[in-house]
Amino acid sequence: MNTLLGYIRTYRYELVSFLTGASVMVLEIVGARLIAPHFGTSTYVWTSMIGVILGSLSLGLWYGGRLADKYDTRQDLGLIIAGSAVLVLAMSFLQEPILELVARQQLDLRFSSVVAAIVLFGPPSMLIGMVAPHLAKLRVTSLKTTGATIGRLEAASAVGSIGGTFLSGYWLLAYFGARSVTLWLVILLIATSFLANPKRFVWPRISVVLITGLLLITPSRTPGVLSDVDSAYSRYQVVRATYNGQAANLLLMDKRSIQSGVYPDNPSELIFPYTKVMAQTVFNSPDAKRILIIGGGAHTMPLTLGKKLPHVSIDVAEIDPALDGLSRKYFGYRDLPNVHIHYEDGRTFLNTRREKFDLILMDAFNSLTPPFHLTSREAVMQLKQNLQKDGVVVVNTPTEYGGELLPSLQRTYASVFSGVSIHQAETVSLHTKQNFIIIATDSTSRLQETTKDMRESISPPRPGILLTDNYAPVERLSF
Repeated sequence: MNTLLGYIRTYRYELVSFLTGASVMVLEIVGARLIAPHFGTSTYVWTSMIGVILGSLSLGLWYGGRLADKYDTRQDLGLIIAGSAVLVLAMSFLQEPILELVARQQLDLRFSSVVAAIVLFGPPSMLIGMVAPHLAKLRVTSLKTTGATIGRLEAASAVGSIGGTFLSGYWLLAYFGARSVTLWLVILLIATSFLANPKRFVWPRISVVLITGLLLITPSRTPGVLSDVDSAYSRYQVVRATYNGQAANLLLMDKRSIQSGVYPDNPSELIFPYTKVMAQTVFNSPDAKRILIIGGGAHTMPLTLGKKLPHVSIDVAEIDPALDGLSRKYFGYRDLPNVHIHYEDGRTFLNTRREKFDLILMDAFNSLTPPFHLTSREAVMQLKQNLQKDGVVVVNTPTEYGGELLPSLQRTYASVFSGVSIHQAETVSLHTKQNFIIIATDSTSRLQETTKDMRESISPPRPGILLTDNYAPVERLSF
């Protein structure tokens, strides 16, 4: 024990550098989850978070260097780290009203996510950035060892950043959730501030720990929210709301779209118009023996088809195993002998399987946009390889008729299949954002059979681009 305490005393500033480096990466990853319900988890959101965190750290490094030369570095260091903890705690209180305020402005997603990231995560990141110059000022005692000293501090910070990244991304979020991780981050920063300077502002710092501890043991309850879960892939909220005049459980990844929904008293009834249309394409194919669904969500589609078509084998490729528990608890899913759930990315599932399907239903979305690697020509070619000769692909596409995503998907599918048609899922104005259903096949008779009773096919008013693994800018085409 004495040896351990001796090492801590000797290398306490390196340890401070390690812990603050870890803290900023935890803040970045958790921050992206905290704003996901309002702005999604697209590349735009991650770009905003990374850019704002790096910019704030840079500002902190610059201003922290000026302060380190001007004031008592040893006294200020603990106060700066404690200040970052207080700002993280304040952020945990203010995040919802601030995010709702920014979201209500209905600004461009890129601008909105940057503003939200600056307001919530800029100030604590800036204070954490101010730590490094203070540590350098304290540690450098001779010009002969300046390089080695600063290198050691920077290495400790980098190793801490790596550890914080993997720890939060692989384990913390999945097991504890964004709120708990945020509050534990406050305690970690306060502990780090005591390591830097254990003497000043002792009771105020202890008070912050006590407040944070009370919040940790107090359940967070939001009216109407049945479950709020962080997984390795996303943040999910299950809410009880009214849909079409009936009480429904809805699965949300953001507040702009609904991923899945069910009436609790009748879980095998599809409640969204687009899901009913997609299911109808299956019912219009009475000879189908094997179906693949890519993007299971809360497994409402597999449950409905599995019960109504017990003679049909249904495989489901859903990337996130966290949805298994949610689908069973809140969406009425139960195991059926003809339904086989595979928790695997849809593209890798296609790459590794040699089975041939009669129909493939594509309904995979990463927040507000489809995963780019499932929209490319290479992905469509893989879909075709996994189809019977006269097989059909049915694709759900929520977008705008006059936008660029719909014609780009049409062009991409048309580069692989001889027959492609696009249909509205419900009777609404073409100028309203809605779900379009794309049908692709090489069989003219199957195309006619599958689209029977569907609305007339439409053609996008503008040309699209060919999507490839190298170039599939689905975020830009969607917004």
